[in-house]
Amino acid sequence: MMLLLKVLLVIVLLAVTNVNCLHEIAVTKSTVVSNSDYPSFSTKPDNWALRNSKVGGAVLVECNIKFKGSNPNCATASLEISDGVRTDEICTNRTNYRMHSKFTSISIDLRINGGALQFNCNSTPMDYGRPDKDDYNNSEDIQSKPTKTLPTVNEDIVVTKDSINRIINGNFTSNMNYKYTFRSAKDEHIKLRCEMRVHVTPPTKPSCNGFKFFLQVGGKKRWICGEKNAIAHLGQSDKLDVIITSGPNKVVGDIECEVKAINQIKYSNYKQIASEEVDSSEHGLKQITGTKETTCACGWANKSPARVIFGKDTGKHEFPWSVSLQYKSSKFHFCGGSIITPYHVITASHCIGSKKAEHILVVMGTYNRTDNRISSEVKAIFEHDYSRKTHINDIAILELSKKVEYTQFVGPVCLPKRDPQIVRQYITAMGWGRLHKTEQGIKDQNIMKKTKLRVVDIASCSIDWNYHWDVESPKVICTWSNHTDICIGDSGGPVVWLDPETNRYTLVGLPALCDSCTLRMPSAHTAVHVFYDWIQDIIKKSSQPEASTCSKKD
Repeated sequence: MMLLLKVLLVIVLLAVTNVNCLHEIAVTKSTVVSNSDYPSFSTKPDNWALRNSKVGGAVLVECNIKFKGSNPNCATASLEISDGVRTDEICTNRTNYRMHSKFTSISIDLRINGGALQFNCNSTPMDYGRPDKDDYNNSEDIQSKPTKTLPTVNEDIVVTKDSINRIINGNFTSNMNYKYTFRSAKDEHIKLRCEMRVHVTPPTKPSCNGFKFFLQVGGKKRWICGEKNAIAHLGQSDKLDVIITSGPNKVVGDIECEVKAINQIKYSNYKQIASEEVDSSEHGLKQITGTKETTCACGWANKSPARVIFGKDTGKHEFPWSVSLQYKSSKFHFCGGSIITPYHVITASHCIGSKKAEHILVVMGTYNRTDNRISSEVKAIFEHDYSRKTHINDIAILELSKKVEYTQFVGPVCLPKRDPQIVRQYITAMGWGRLHKTEQGIKDQNIMKKTKLRVVDIASCSIDWNYHWDVESPKVICTWSNHTDICIGDSGGPVVWLDPETNRYTLVGLPALCDSCTLRMPSAHTAVHVFYDWIQDIIKKSSQPEASTCSKKD
């Protein structure tokens, strides 16, 4: 935790990646890609972007595809695989389907409209792109879509909330200069989502690689250069200009956009609201219960009678569920986590990275991270489909090598079964993260810190992060304080809300993204309630399937 002076907001222009349903996978080794419920049939649309970041590299996918029913057809279910140059639409059962990309990426688009299919692909990084002569799929049942020219439109395009406009749909060429002006009703705003693949040869990086995609609202223009898989925009106006340009260099690839009107987005000016700094000594005490019970004992706190001010050290055993994740060899703290069963700890997926289970030590039952008298090694790691670009699905579960013995000072946090509806309410974050330079030498960073943060509405948060978050089905919650925040080392640790109906702390977030600890932007946390069913499924798949999490009784 860190304590900082208030700073002015700086809008950082990020290359935004779509956060709804797109799974971005860096193909650095042989990687399996399949529908999320494989080997079951999928009945929901989904899409994946596979990329080899090596210069001149490519991706090879080899797939087995099976459709449900005896008469599959493209109208009800299909799998579209594209490298931006060639697009194959597969509508019948296939074994050993193969595509070697021309350039660095391949997209897989699962399209469902009443049908169902399953697929399992092995993706491999390649050192070179597809040769010009490559009869990799000579089959009549694969429909290779022809090149489609982007349309020229000379008048405004009216969009509504009732339908999706897909007029921007086609292939890129050299010397493009397209402009599309979208308008909605005066009391509505415009939402845009695009998927694209673009490659310029030879590259001309000083001029944005010879390709630009502009979004213009009023006098403000935002541009996206080079190779991006997806773009999301949430407007604050009833007008949006989309401009696509390229130079004389060879440009290949394609784009498909969806544009629609949405209810008017109102920016909340959340930074103008004064922060609350006081916590009650009765919050979470075991002997004080609320009007509702929990399914098992969880979320209690051990507090002194005095009231506490945020930004200070926690009590010695104040939060029994909080753990420190450390390298087993060096005992170096790298992330936080929370106990959710006697055998399972929850944390952020980005904390895991390339770490193996045998590398991690879980230290618990203490506010001093150097006190590892109560600890456990890790038996297995379960990660969600995490994207480092979108910061979505940033959640993981560690299965411990031995059972945690619950005491007054060691126990689980409560989990939310559904959205707790806590916008504009205060939550508590805690951890052993990096201190601000003004605190170093004054505060002991080995002692866990806690702070109060206010939950920010997702629309305002997304706007400040340059439309980084999906607002219709958000998987994150955002928080803000004008002088304190999470920082490096707090990732994966507990962000809890005191449920007034139970007087118990509920885990609502896992720190996923901050602005390098500068207090210029709201922080984002994985919304735990979104993943409640996934958590239960993972526990059942572990070697301790009978372990139970605790939640508020309905």
